[in-house]
Amino acid sequence: MRENPQTSLFGQEQSKDTEPAGKILVDIPPTDFNDKSEKTATITDADHQKGFTAEVFDNLPPLLREGCEIFVEDTEKEVFLVGALGIVSGILPNVAGYYAGNDIPPNLYVYVLGAYGQGKGSLKYAKKLADPVHAHMKAEREDREKEYEAATHEYDKKLKAFRQDKKGNADPPEKPESAPMLMHFIPANSSKSGITQLIEENDGRATICETEGDTLADALKQDYGGFSDTLRKAFHQETVSLFRRTNKEYIEIEKPCLSVVLSSTFDQLTALMPSPQNGLFSRFLYYVIKPDPAFKNVFDNRKKGYEARFKALGERYFEMYQALQSLSEPIEFSLNGDQQGEFLKVFQKSKDELVEYMGQDINGTVNRLGVICFRVAMVLSVLRMFEDGAIESELVCTQADFENALRIVEVLKNHAMKVYYSFPAPKTANSNIDRTAEKLLEKERCLTLHRQGHSVRTIAKMVLGDERQKSTVHRWIKG
Repeated sequence: MRENPQTSLFGQEQSKDTEPAGKILVDIPPTDFNDKSEKTATITDADHQKGFTAEVFDNLPPLLREGCEIFVEDTEKEVFLVGALGIVSGILPNVAGYYAGNDIPPNLYVYVLGAYGQGKGSLKYAKKLADPVHAHMKAEREDREKEYEAATHEYDKKLKAFRQDKKGNADPPEKPESAPMLMHFIPANSSKSGITQLIEENDGRATICETEGDTLADALKQDYGGFSDTLRKAFHQETVSLFRRTNKEYIEIEKPCLSVVLSSTFDQLTALMPSPQNGLFSRFLYYVIKPDPAFKNVFDNRKKGYEARFKALGERYFEMYQALQSLSEPIEFSLNGDQQGEFLKVFQKSKDELVEYMGQDINGTVNRLGVICFRVAMVLSVLRMFEDGAIESELVCTQADFENALRIVEVLKNHAMKVYYSFPAPKTANSNIDRTAEKLLEKERCLTLHRQGHSVRTIAKMVLGDERQKSTVHRWIKG
């Protein structure tokens, strides 16, 4: 007898014990797609997708697994893992992998969703993994500012002497350049020009980490903001440029490496992304926190050591960052031949299924999901390489990390589908997305009736209104 069944896109039960590692499943939530009211949809407990299995945590690289094992509660552990993937992706300089004709870095965009007070707090511990990097850059910035102040003082003296030189023998002094605003975490509540300048002054690398998604949403809505296009371009390392008319300053970042980690309620998400058709939606990995009706033990002494343990863990991540930063040549990450074949097979199947039942609009989303999976595998592989103690110029993904990347993305893909179908239904009557949503609902109803023992002919008449459409019902049942 099989255990722990999941429902695939076609409603067939799948066993976790027998399913191949590369299989990606989608469980469509019981959303009422016929409800065209303007009321904002919410993510309910019934909609929640199952989280990560023990197999995922057992196969993590030791450095990442150790962080997960610190937590007492399963939700804390899962939120930390998702957040850590995003945070760690931002502190892996000099790492890239060949994908679709380009060398891409491991940077990820991550979004954790949950109601107020529902366990998003463990993201702060994920952020602590990169706090030493931020502190190091802050200290370097302060040193450079002192050097700039000294150089400015010397410049002022030389300029005064130059102006007092009646014979004109001296050359005018060269004005020193101001110190760059070095930092790893850049604030989201900045203007487009401010964000662009900060990324540029940090050699094109930065991380945005905000625990309230509306901080970023508010910035994007401002007249001076509007850096949504910067986020979209940075995901694919497309050139980001900016021209300031006031001082005729031109900024260009050829290949920005930006990681983004956000958390918020669903309402705050819709302020940032009004619809799943927004270009930002498909660039993020999503994790939806399952509501917990129990009042937590706020006096649990096992949590007292969280701060100290993650501070110590952050220092080890800083060692890895320094080792990668000191490399003269970047590490080249790749999948082996068998992994490449499995990767293409998995995402082609996923694309075929989703395009059939959701329309062509989902094409780009599946393409980006492939990019994201490749980057997750890269993050896991670099962490394992560092723990093994040998940094090589070429890094081939281990089979354990490849399979675990597929498992992780499978879970987060299902969470993304939950988010997708929780957006308000489109207001345009009879639109393509309305019909595909209705088609999915009809299919789910047919499968439910079939499991209850009804005949194909009866189901066709009950759901589709015509028993002659029994061939359609039969096709859905057979998958």
